[in-house]
Amino acid sequence: SSLPPGAACKKSPCIYIYDMPARFLKDALAEVPGPRAKSPTGEYFPFSTEQLIHQSLLKSPHRTRNASAATLFFVPSYTSALLAGRERNQTARDRARRLALDAVDHVTRAHPFWARSGGRDHVLTFTHHNGRCMDISPERALLEPLHQELANKTRLAIVLSHSGDPHSGCVD
Repeated sequence: SSLPPGAACKKSPCIYIYDMPARFLKDALAEVPGPRAKSPTGEYFPFSTEQLIHQSLLKSPHRTRNASAATLFFVPSYTSALLAGRERNQTARDRARRLALDAVDHVTRAHPFWARSGGRDHVLTFTHHNGRCMDISPERALLEPLHQELANKTRLAIVLSHSGDPHSGCVD
């Protein structure tokens, strides 16, 4: 169920979900190759956790439509869709990193909240191999300029990832 405009959340912490252009969500999903699993709430692919988290937050009692009342800000971007089945492809990894960078640029241009905290209260999802590195080889990713730019830009943000090795340059 969606909240009416201006509705406050029912539970703390209050989470504002940025309304992102189609290229970060629907258009990215359209690029997923191969079969998708069917469920009552839609079609999913391996690593579609970004999509599932986003859908869950849209229905959450923690959601607010009043950004000024938010404690946290969720930046939905389905970067894993660009990597599904293509994680060994440099072009795919670069496109996924660029999409993530563009998502951060979009929210920083359109809203004042990232600048207010340096991104500390912003939540991003990187649910493909090695999180923000978006690569099966973290060592290789750490040398790539787009990864370095993404890591610098999102260093203070809250990153949800299945790769939580605190000693990896992919998670810091």
